[in-house]
Parts: sequence; structure tokens; C-alpha cells
Amino acid sequence: MITVYIPVHNAAAWCQTLELWPGFRYVASDNASEDGSGELLRQKGVEVIAQPTNLGRVGNWEFCLQHFAASDAQWMKWLFTGDRLLPHAAAALERAIAQYPDVRLIFGAYTSVTPATRYTNYAFPETRVLSPVEYFTETVRRGNIFGAPVSHCYHREAVTSGYTLGSRPWVADMQLCLSMGGRYRSLYLREVLGEFHHGQRLFRTQFINSVSAAVDEYLLRQETAARLLELTGDRPQYEQLLQELDAGLEVTLVGRSLQRATRIQDIEAWLQPIARSPMAGTIIRHLVSLSTKDRLRQIRQNMGK
Repeated sequence: MITVYIPVHNAAAWCQTLELWPGFRYVASDNASEDGSGELLRQKGVEVIAQPTNLGRVGNWEFCLQHFAASDAQWMKWLFTGDRLLPHAAAALERAIAQYPDVRLIFGAYTSVTPATRYTNYAFPETRVLSPVEYFTETVRRGNIFGAPVSHCYHREAVTSGYTLGSRPWVADMQLCLSMGGRYRSLYLREVLGEFHHGQRLFRTQFINSVSAAVDEYLLRQETAARLLELTGDRPQYEQLLQELDAGLEVTLVGRSLQRATRIQDIEAWLQPIARSPMAGTIIRHLVSLSTKDRLRQIRQNMGK
């Protein structure tokens, strides 16, 4: 049976409405909640471990991973605040595990829900197994192909043989998957396993607008390209992937910086992790140019021209 880990902190409203479908074992790490979240989950039959102090968001994930590693469970998956598993998720995963016994990571399709829209995230057009080389290549090109953790499932061998959540909280879940997916084959299951509700995850709202988050993901994808080079020895492919990565990041950073920055000093601080990259200077010059054009446009409007 797959164990579902629920890292929770002050999410009583979500806990009250959460539906827990049969076929899974549920374990929650209540991260020093003050609103009764743990008790609400316990009343639903969840095994709740109450943390005496707040471990932090990523620290709570680490506790769950260590708890799983010390258990006799063979597979674990996540259920975060704002997530919903679908009734057939357990059966779909069990079928996949039986059909692909050699894979050690599974990720599937999921539905993203915003206040205005619902859309399903499909990483690939069909169910497929990815080697470490294929996984790394897709990550450098496209980013976090595993997507929201509601679709993730890990075998104990992948966890107990070593993993890392890294030092960049914005991309900790992506780093976790990459640290294990570099050693084992991964299965993409083209079945919708759950829902990811953006509005219930403040972190997600911050992430999609954050310049720092974009820089962190860029650095992780850059490191993944270096690991891919170690595996393949294909330097022309490595150089091409880095060019694509730089071009994509520049567009993202310009867009997010224009939305959030009030001074050029803000942008300089956000770009500090890539300060030695020529791209940092290019981005700042571009933004200065755009802001100058905006000021000139405003002056002309004020003058009635």
C-alpha cells in the first residue's frame, strides 16, 4: 500500500473539506499548527505526528521523507494543502507499479484549479518511461516536468539511497526529484491523479511572480545540464541547451521584473546569484531602457503631445 504524507500547518479549512479515498495509508506531519489542523485530520483516520516546534516548510518535508525511510512502506506520495486526490488515484498507481516494476519514481497528470480556470497538465502525450538522460534533458529544456507534488510517487529505494532538497526553498521539490531521478528510471503516467488548487497555496502565487524563484530554477536547470554532460559527454548538446536556457530566462526575468520592481536596485538584488553572468547586465540594461521609454512616454503625455 502506498503511504500518502500530508505536511500541514494551520490549514483547518482545507482539513475540514478534505476527502480521503481508500487504497492509501495516510500520515500527516502537523507542523505546530495552532488551528486544530492535526486533530481534524486525526478525526478522519489519518495517523498524525504533532511537531512540538515549527520545522519550516521544507523541514517538514524532510521529516516526512525520513519517516518514510524508517518505515516498511514501499512507496510514498505527497498530499499538500490545496491538493485533492481523485478516487481512482490509488488503483491507477498500483496498476502502474505492477506494470513497470523497475521504475522508482512516478509522476502523473493533474488538474490545476484557479479561481477562474481549470486546466489539465500533461507532461507528455502518452505514458512513457524516462531514463536519467531523458529526464535531465527535458528538465533543462522545459523546467520542472514532474509538476505539482500531488502527482509524485517515490519508491523507498530511491529515497533511502540518497536524496537532497537542496538549499533553494523555491525549487526544493524539483531538486528532490532530480536528485533521485538521476539514478533511477522515472515513469510518466498519463492519468489525472489529483487536483492542485492554486488559491489555497500562497507559496504558489508567490512563486509564479517571483524573480528570485526564476533565478533559482535557472540555476538548478543549469546544474542539471552539467550533470547531463557528465552522463553523455555530448558538449555540443550541452552548449545548445545552455543557450536555450539563457534565452528563456531572460524573457522570464524581464517580464517578472517589470511587474514587481519599483527601483533598479531591487532587480540588482534579485539577480545577485547570477551576477557574474553576462545575461545579468543585459537584463538590467533592457529594463533600464524600457523604464526610460516609459518615462519619456509619460512626459509626452503630460505635455499633450
